[in-house]
Amino acid sequence: MQQNELTPEKDAYDSANGFVDPNAESKANEELTPYAPEIFGQVDTLTNELTNIKEQNEHLRELLHKSNGVLRSCFSIIQRKGETTNWDAIEANVKDLLSQQHKIMYPHRQKLK
Repeated sequence: MQQNELTPEKDAYDSANGFVDPNAESKANEELTPYAPEIFGQVDTLTNELTNIKEQNEHLRELLHKSNGVLRSCFSIIQRKGETTNWDAIEANVKDLLSQQHKIMYPHRQKLK
């Protein structure tokens, strides 16, 4: 038996040798052609969704970084027992971060006042 000969154990496509049936590629293309626009549309949709997820992940990572900074500031305030603290700045930072987190956690509710 030759290496490229089709058998029940060997499919028309072999990963090592490519298409072993000379007509297999054109048969596959003919079968998929009616579905091509739908498939490409789904690929585009998934690509867009992955891009949105990546952007949201970057935004959440940035927000987490800012939140960590505020937590570290609060920890310093606790260690100093509130002495020599710029309360207006810490209040503004906490309010801003809570507002940003609120928008993400509760997108259908009104923003924090």
